Amino acid sequence: MASYPVTRVRYTEAEAQEILRVFVFGGHFGTDRPPRGIDPAHLLDFIVRNVPVSGESMVYLKVLQALRFYELGEAVPHLLQTLEQPVVGREGVQRCAWAIQAAADVGSPTAELMLRLCKFFDEVLVPHPQAPGLWALLMETREVLAPYGSDAALEGRLADEVLAKQAHERDGEAEMMAYDAVAAVQRNELPRSQRRSAMKVALRNEPDEDERRKGLVDTYLGRRWLGTMLEEWAGRWLRWQAFGVRPEPVWQALARAIDEIDRTKLSPAQADLELVRAAQAILYLGGTLSLHHTHQYEKAHGVQNFLWDDP
Repeated sequence: MASYPVTRVRYTEAEAQEILRVFVFGGHFGTDRPPRGIDPAHLLDFIVRNVPVSGESMVYLKVLQALRFYELGEAVPHLLQTLEQPVVGREGVQRCAWAIQAAADVGSPTAELMLRLCKFFDEVLVPHPQAPGLWALLMETREVLAPYGSDAALEGRLADEVLAKQAHERDGEAEMMAYDAVAAVQRNELPRSQRRSAMKVALRNEPDEDERRKGLVDTYLGRRWLGTMLEEWAGRWLRWQAFGVRPEPVWQALARAIDEIDRTKLSPAQADLELVRAAQAILYLGGTLSLHHTHQYEKAHGVQNFLWDDP
């Protein structure tokens, strides 16, 4: 478990079990946001007791979302058991992809584990018959695995699919649309995903601490348009720096980011998103807002963000 508190525990074990049951198994009737206020030990117990090794893929997605907030690496071995089972159908590919993301993204994965995950991804998931319907998930999983492994297997499978569809594109309208769709993934979506991976790796490897911190803040606030997964990844890095190293530089970087918001250049929604997300992060990480920032925060419209311990 994380060596620092990620939430103020405010539910008993019995209450936590019911809250988690709704979140993980509630489907359309459940909540989208991982619940705060749970003792990480109770979350671990819930996962081990209730999440089947070959359970529904959406269950694994919900568990992954909770693990990222609670930094619960202790749950990863349970999820990785699914890689030892036959990968059957679309559900199997999704479940394994989300288990791989959890193992690569939570806790302290070793280089040996990361290479194992990359090998499974390249040799089992990418060649799977259901892969062509899951390009977005596969690309996201590659982003999580970066900087380990390479895109070679995914690029090759996508190229093969483009050639196969191209051979039949003149057979009818449906075939033409199928070719256009996969060609667009190869031409547009894969390069975008690769740019996101490259930016993530560059940020990880930035030697200047101040520049790296600023980059993490910009990413978390959505200024680099890298998507929810990498925005939360940046938030988790900021949280580790604040709780695990020293909070003052993180508070200061977030406060500067609020001062940088230029409402003459941003839409009201984007300006409010950045302001609320930064202000909530400062408060969540143990800092205080200046009077000026408090007034701005009170006037802004926003949602509860990743770095926020919901009251």
